[in-house]
Amino acid sequence: MEENKVRIFDLGSVLKDADLVLALRPDKAAKAIDVSEPFVREEIKRGKLKAVRKGRGKKQVVLVPVDAIREYLKTSEANDDNKAESPSADEADED
Repeated sequence: MEENKVRIFDLGSVLKDADLVLALRPDKAAKAIDVSEPFVREEIKRGKLKAVRKGRGKKQVVLVPVDAIREYLKTSEANDDNKAESPSADEADED
């Protein structure tokens, strides 16, 4: 039965058992991608980073699936690449 439970690990475990981790709490997700926890929570609130809520009331936990973090990083990396490739307004005016 224990295999059906969502497993939550600290960052040390994430690095050792990356294939076993299903989801991270926002603070651990923030450490994993080197941003602040408030930034992660804001991205969740904006709908840019998917998260799930488990439990009720004071025992409610927000979890960010590892697959959602990977997708977020791919999307943000693609957006960064697009910004780098497109000339800024100042550069366009120079022509």
